[in-house]
Amino acid sequence: MKVITRIYIYDNRIKNVTSFILQLAHFRNMLTIIIHKLKEQLGYYPTNESILYSLLADRLNKRTLNNQEKLQKLNKISNIIKSDNFLTKLLNSMKKLKNELNNNPALQSIIRQVCKDFKSYRKAYEEYLSNPNKFTGKPKPPKAKKLKNIDKLTIELNKMSFKVNNKILHVKLHKNKQIRIKLPEFIKEPSSIRITYYLGFAYVDIVYDKHIEELKPLGKYRAGIDLGVENLATIVSTNDNVPSIVIKSSHLKAFNQWYNKLLAKLRSRIDNIKNLLKENPNDEKLLSELEVLTRRIRKLYLHRKKWMENVAHQISKAISLYLHKTGHDKVFIGRNILEAKNGSNLNRRVNQNFVQIPFRLFIDKLAYKLKWFGIKLVEVDESFTSKASCISDDIIEIQKSKGKVSMSGDRICRGLYFDKVINLIFHADVNGAFNILRVGLKRKRLFKKIDRIAKVKLCRPKAVRLSEFCKAVLGNLCPPKWTVEVGLSR
Repeated sequence: MKVITRIYIYDNRIKNVTSFILQLAHFRNMLTIIIHKLKEQLGYYPTNESILYSLLADRLNKRTLNNQEKLQKLNKISNIIKSDNFLTKLLNSMKKLKNELNNNPALQSIIRQVCKDFKSYRKAYEEYLSNPNKFTGKPKPPKAKKLKNIDKLTIELNKMSFKVNNKILHVKLHKNKQIRIKLPEFIKEPSSIRITYYLGFAYVDIVYDKHIEELKPLGKYRAGIDLGVENLATIVSTNDNVPSIVIKSSHLKAFNQWYNKLLAKLRSRIDNIKNLLKENPNDEKLLSELEVLTRRIRKLYLHRKKWMENVAHQISKAISLYLHKTGHDKVFIGRNILEAKNGSNLNRRVNQNFVQIPFRLFIDKLAYKLKWFGIKLVEVDESFTSKASCISDDIIEIQKSKGKVSMSGDRICRGLYFDKVINLIFHADVNGAFNILRVGLKRKRLFKKIDRIAKVKLCRPKAVRLSEFCKAVLGNLCPPKWTVEVGLSR
């Protein structure tokens, strides 16, 4: 199994990586402009990777020469470029930059990314024409970005661009420059690496083979997970001996509050400095302070990213281990919460926390860690799961009718749900988790009768803090500060 470990770079190596990334970003910009110009002549975006790379080659390989169709397209594009002075100069600049970099795997990675972006745009545009209501606006094609606005760029490198010597990873950048990274003891031989530039910082994702003996499930119970803001995850189970678990997100909310408060303070000071610079643009003291504050904001972004990755790593591992020990073989989780983020219209405080919690990161980590225990994670439609009763209502019929069927209950406050049929008040998030479980199992009823066990599961869930749950299941587990486990390679 291929696994990824992330190593952050902090020292002077950043300068070399930044220079390398900016050159590649410049190459991407030129390639994007050429594709747009060719579209005006051809009527379509040329997104064949081998043809685009052949434009930069000094001579064609045998595979291209033997493919008549590809050769005709290449000759047609070459003639268009030769007839246009601007395109000719642009292509010559790309060839010059290619020789300066002397790193073909990195350039091939950029070409793949650009082609993928244009293909994704074309697919999205076709979907937009057939169903415009699905989109918030008309899809826009990729365009060149100013180098100063480049905030993130990832480059994939194969074994031609790096080597390992005495647990030291030597990564080739441009010309004779390289960076050295000390590998952790558990990594023997990387199969590939990815260098990511992020807001002035950099990290390396090392992909390597790891033998992981997948465990078999200890039982055939099923579980449902409801994600939220107030409660990060609410877990319910078909196992009568397992209580409903509510994992509180106060830890995440407190961090978000600290992050937003500090970010607002820094941005306010930057705005004041910019206003002062309008009157005196050559004030060195103000310019120096502006540079320092900008760097602090970038560090703050990176700190939040690392912190969220570590938290998602620990909570997903804790939930996976807990579900394995309690005998589960399949888990259902709602997917609509990710779609709701795009158009969330909640109050300011709730909306702020909601948007900033990385639910997709959590789900991805949970998926591959459950796989290690032989547990399958299934994403299901969770529409109306918080409005319908998990006891009286048939959630499946409600989803089919898109909420037109009358419901037997409603929320009476933030955390409670009242069922009018059986006259019972129970936990609202537990109700949502049970409805997700019902949708996944495609069952009309989960409880044959409302006995003591059902009431305990619905009305008396075990509420725990995020940190308490992780410590209870994992012990004092905390990955090293300089490495972060990312997940499986795709």
